[in-house]
Amino acid sequence: MKISKDEYKKLKGGVERELRNYPYYLITLETPGLGDATNWNEIRTKSTHPGSKTEKSVIDNEHAKFIVNAIEYVYDRLDDVSKRIMDLFYFRDDWTIDEILKELHIEKNKFYKLKSRALEKFIIVLGYL
Repeated sequence: MKISKDEYKKLKGGVERELRNYPYYLITLETPGLGDATNWNEIRTKSTHPGSKTEKSVIDNEHAKFIVNAIEYVYDRLDDVSKRIMDLFYFRDDWTIDEILKELHIEKNKFYKLKSRALEKFIIVLGYL
């Protein structure tokens, strides 16, 4: 299944957010009863009103399980270079693109091509299409 450029641009942000939150989903699942792990780079709103449309501040465990399983499913099927890109670019927050390019000995165009192909797979499996 090929995703159009317009669809890709529209869906990319949501998938990237899920990938960056993957370590927090893991922490939430591995420490039940302690609440959800917090990403301090995100602002979340909380409402005490049950019908409120504001974002939930607590990560639903079923949602976290689905996201973790989907990410791991796709990740396990990526080639080694694409896996390393996902690791360094999304799951860790201390690598720059230039550092990743040096580490992997690849050109910037190849980096973006591999990252885009991997993101397309995550878009499909995470149900963004």
